[in-house]
Amino acid sequence: MFSRGLRAAAGSLASVHCRIVLKDASFTFARAAPAAFSTVIGVVDTNVSVRPDREVYKQLEQEANLDSKQLQKHANAFARGLLEVGYKKGTRLALWMANETEHLVALLAATRTGVVIVSIDPDVPTTAISDILAAEKCRGILFTERYKGEHRGLTLPPLFPQVTELVPGDSLRIKTHRHLKDFISTGLDDLKGAVSTFQHVPMYGTLGDPLEEVKNLAGADDVALIPYTSKAGEVVKGSPLTQKELLAAATKSAAALKLSPDDVVLLTAPLHSLQGFASGALASFLSGSQVIIPSKEFDAEKSASAVCSYRVSALASTPEQTAALSAAGVDTSKLKA
Repeated sequence: MFSRGLRAAAGSLASVHCRIVLKDASFTFARAAPAAFSTVIGVVDTNVSVRPDREVYKQLEQEANLDSKQLQKHANAFARGLLEVGYKKGTRLALWMANETEHLVALLAATRTGVVIVSIDPDVPTTAISDILAAEKCRGILFTERYKGEHRGLTLPPLFPQVTELVPGDSLRIKTHRHLKDFISTGLDDLKGAVSTFQHVPMYGTLGDPLEEVKNLAGADDVALIPYTSKAGEVVKGSPLTQKELLAAATKSAAALKLSPDDVVLLTAPLHSLQGFASGALASFLSGSQVIIPSKEFDAEKSASAVCSYRVSALASTPEQTAALSAAGVDTSKLKA
């Protein structure tokens, strides 16, 4: 199920005042030139100003359905939470996550505040995480609690003995990871040690809205994401990506697929990758299309069912996933890909 933390945030967030830009009763997405967006979150903001109630996102396994305004609210709420606990522009937050709603929300929140995401392939083994967190001087890590049968809430903390000796809220002091302060799980289990769950991240500051002070700090040339992937058993660090480069990838993908507000995009490519986040989710938002994520981990049968149930017209997937969908009976030649 969709994290209780995000559900609670949806009910408590202040209303957002939007400017409606509708030429007539039918929806026309106000396409902007790429230069009109200096940050990734600007795409979401534009969707809100155009049609806030249009449903733009579904995560079927989590039963999450978000319109443009709700997506913006969740991203802003988590951005406030990051600021409240001490994250600033340039602070690094590791995401070691599957294709879940909290992953997308965290990515968008980071682009709002200028926090740099260290985006780790969920297939990177647990034993490699400590070195990555140290090398990137991450302040925190947000991780999927269960992935491919591994309960990471139980296997990750023991790599840091100090974490298991404390409780949530205690100040971490790890000699080998002096920057590391936060372990946050997307699950609901109460875990041993100083591991918080996503719902524990504060959604508001007590001294007014911190977003008002920082919303213009993040810029097009700022590094937004540092990717780490798992290839043939090796952990590979990719080149840092700026907000401008993420937007360029999204613009290129949207143009190549000829996406429009009428399209429904099935997203199975991993959100930790450029293909999943920029060329998939962000390209869809840029075009006014709807994104559907069938499951946290790729499942060909569930994805094939989603194609039929939701009139999917476009596909954002890896070559291996496309082949698996074809084997599951999907005529991928009829989909934009």
